[in-house]
Amino acid sequence: MAEISIIIPIYNTGKYIRECLQSVIDSVGFDMCEVILIDDGSTDDSVEIVKKTAGVYPNIALYQFANAGPSSARNHGMELAAGKYIYFLDSDDYLERDYLDKLYHAIEENQCDMVFAGFSKASEDRFAIQPVSRPILNETQIMSGIGYLNRRMDLGDWENRVWSMMFRRDFLLENHLCFDTEVFLYEDVLLINQALLYAKRICSVPTYGYQYRFRKESLVQGGVKEKDIEECIKVLQCFRTLCLELNQQQQKALGRVLFEHISMTLYYIGILKPDRKKEYYRQLQQTEILRILRKSITGKREWMKYLIFRYAIGMYYMLVKK
Repeated sequence: MAEISIIIPIYNTGKYIRECLQSVIDSVGFDMCEVILIDDGSTDDSVEIVKKTAGVYPNIALYQFANAGPSSARNHGMELAAGKYIYFLDSDDYLERDYLDKLYHAIEENQCDMVFAGFSKASEDRFAIQPVSRPILNETQIMSGIGYLNRRMDLGDWENRVWSMMFRRDFLLENHLCFDTEVFLYEDVLLINQALLYAKRICSVPTYGYQYRFRKESLVQGGVKEKDIEECIKVLQCFRTLCLELNQQQQKALGRVLFEHISMTLYYIGILKPDRKKEYYRQLQQTEILRILRKSITGKREWMKYLIFRYAIGMYYMLVKK
């Protein structure tokens, strides 16, 4: 049985999927991996590229489903996975040779539910590579998921990239953790922070070997649109629902996540024309998250955020932005 199940959704990534797959094949420990590629309705040559590669390597398999978005594709991959650990990879990115090996040894040797690592931003031509600063990676001790969540909030680390971590598959199954198929953007924010609320042991690996490719036509590089704001609000509503089943400690930790997510949402709203802002401010207040925020205040900064959000939401981001 495979030790690591690598799940890769595909949607019109063309030549990039070839480079992505080659980086997996060249990885240390490739032989102990199964690679599950989920085609999410590609119309270019991505599928043909994968089929040729899968014909050479028996541990690479392609599955095709209707175009239902990245959350659905990743969930299908999780259902098919048989490995002890699960790793998600985007099809237009690529890995350094020892990246998976470092994550695997950290999660296996420390008996963790999750392990976090860093990543680098790479240009389309792969020439310009810049590591993304993550202060939490300088603290490699093992801690609980809530401990980790609180610590990274203290350090201002708001990275939520599902491909910068590895999960123990049984941990995901036992806690019924999967991607929300109604969310098409920021689905990582939901899964990662929900997982942190339940994880008993996690650790960090100070490596930046995941190369996140900046593409001009990428879904997340096209500038802020109203769809982004709607998806942000949808995530807040999901968190509110989740809060109902959490204990007090978990609710308090989740509230700190909400403060960060609200700041991001209000930044996006602030970019819009004035006649569109009011409607989104109204929608945001209707998420009914004030009670969660009130219980999660840990200092003066969060008191300020809470009061402004409650009484003058339009001023929130302008006054508390970093």
